[in-house]
Amino acid sequence: MKIQVLLLTLGVLCSIPSFAYEPLRDWKQLNAPTRERVLRIPGARVILADYGLLRRDFAELRDLSEPEVDTWLLSKTAYMSKPQINQTRVNTKIVTTGLGVDAYRPADYGRALVFEAGSGLIDAKGTGSTYPGKGGHSNGLATTGEAIREFLFEKLVRTVLTHGESGIETVEHYAVIDWGFDVIHDDGSRDAAGMILRQAHQRYEWNQSIFPDDQALRVELSLRPYGLTSTGTHRTATMEIENINIQGTKDGAILDFGAFLSVKDFKRPAQNLTGWQAILSPGSAEFIQPRPELRVAENLWGTTVSGIEDPKLDNPWIWSHELARDLRRGAADRLATSVHFDNMVGAYRRALYAVPTASRTASTALGHLVEASRWIK
Repeated sequence: MKIQVLLLTLGVLCSIPSFAYEPLRDWKQLNAPTRERVLRIPGARVILADYGLLRRDFAELRDLSEPEVDTWLLSKTAYMSKPQINQTRVNTKIVTTGLGVDAYRPADYGRALVFEAGSGLIDAKGTGSTYPGKGGHSNGLATTGEAIREFLFEKLVRTVLTHGESGIETVEHYAVIDWGFDVIHDDGSRDAAGMILRQAHQRYEWNQSIFPDDQALRVELSLRPYGLTSTGTHRTATMEIENINIQGTKDGAILDFGAFLSVKDFKRPAQNLTGWQAILSPGSAEFIQPRPELRVAENLWGTTVSGIEDPKLDNPWIWSHELARDLRRGAADRLATSVHFDNMVGAYRRALYAVPTASRTASTALGHLVEASRWIK
């Protein structure tokens, strides 16, 4: 019995990453938060989680099993805004227990809330708006497929930034939740509604958290050797210039990965999303192309299914939505989400781990990420 307890303890300790972005733990550090009463949604379930990160950020979880961590997560975050619950224009009927808690909505949070959770805070995107309506992010929700894709991209981007020794952090993602009801799109089609849970942070206070030119360019140039870019939104053949879209925190970490995309090469100049002139032009020394030994696999991360360079038409988007639909109808289970993560991120981490880095420190850090993949399921 003593040996079994020791092995269990060692297993839990090994699941805690040795490094990670340090989240906020005091709601007073959020950007102008307002307190909001929200209601419990009993149909919510965890479908993908980074248990190592959760145990690292919340010491009270280190002795809990994974199902117990799931229960804890839902007890702290499975709540929806009242205006979202009180309508059925942009979602199917939302069933609630009627039990409520107070959450915090920082300034410019259209579809996200921050919850007090044990010894810290959890930022939750897809928790409903105060004025839900048709069109884009105005509905206050996220699809479960979108949440899965964003989880994958955060882990991928953190991987390449670590390998490249960029010194740039990401706001890390804890889990993906399926709400149990559907988003109703503008055309009447429906998708499973979901939520992404991530580390609490203080956003960069300028133009909806968009980084200024120098910071945005630094991040973009750190991505391109790996075949990644933040210029995915509205990327069409008719565009003469692309928009670098890097959103982040006051301390320089990246968040919101919806505009990120894997592309074959780079051809056009790029400006910052809030800028008016190119900050990266073809022919300049900085205008780098993907390196074959580093780039992510096009058949996985690219747009080989749709043939269209669009974050909402790339392979991760399509496959993550297919997985979400299968989960909802019972044709897939939690093992399928774990396999999806390993196929997309885990396998790439292991392959990249074999590519030399400039220092032993970077190689060691990447090794920690490879080990951490075992605890994402």
